[in-house]
Amino acid sequence: ARGAHGLYAGGAGGKRASLPDGEAEALEDIPWAEHYKVAVGHLGIAPSEFWRMTPQEFHLVWEARRPRDPERDYAGRLSERDCAALYAAFEER
Repeated sequence: ARGAHGLYAGGAGGKRASLPDGEAEALEDIPWAEHYKVAVGHLGIAPSEFWRMTPQEFHLVWEARRPRDPERDYAGRLSERDCAALYAAFEER
């Protein structure tokens, strides 16, 4: 539960922010150890910075820096189907 506590501690002058009902429980389900290993070990984020990040901030950093998989990352985040639809839309013009 360190992540759930530390996660909201940084921005409020070191005080833990109050969480809406259900959000604290959702934070407990996040695999903090795995996220920590990726952030600190692979992305070079300082441990103190990781614990200050929100899950959304971590996701944004991960998406920007993660290794690209040609099977998953066809034309950025577009699927082959999305690209076909774009080509069709341009052909109609």
